[in-house]
Amino acid sequence: MCDGLLAAYGSTTNIYVADQVAKACLLRPCPEKNLAEACRLADWTVTDGKEDRDAMPFFEVCKALSEYRQGHYEQAADWAQQPLKIPGNLSNGHAFAVLAMADWQLGKQDEARTALARGEEVAPRSMPASIAEDPGDAWHAWLFARVQLDEANALIQPKDQTSTAP
Repeated sequence: MCDGLLAAYGSTTNIYVADQVAKACLLRPCPEKNLAEACRLADWTVTDGKEDRDAMPFFEVCKALSEYRQGHYEQAADWAQQPLKIPGNLSNGHAFAVLAMADWQLGKQDEARTALARGEEVAPRSMPASIAEDPGDAWHAWLFARVQLDEANALIQPKDQTSTAP
């Protein structure tokens, strides 16, 4: 999928398209061959997207995810904290997920668990009716957050495989 997205849209001049392509490629660990290009798009969004204050939190989350996928956990945590300065922003669930994963990788287990819990509050497992009925982008933000929160949960709270309980 990432190959096709980058082939079709990797040279886009639309910053919003670049954000969506980068996020789609980075949502899960992407093939090494695509990582540099996806990260380039994420970099471009935060550099050239400064004029759009409404979109910047989403661009910052994309940049945080880019840094995380590259193993730059301090930078990922720094970028993930930026959107969280705007309470109630639709990007916050996704930002908390990336922050939780970055903090975990940095050995900050308590902070990671707190960020994960906050993310779960913002983007619960069942889509709230208010989001499901929203004709705008709330469902999209919730979906990105849920995918990342599921990854964070698997990292931070893996299922006990030694359990003998039925």
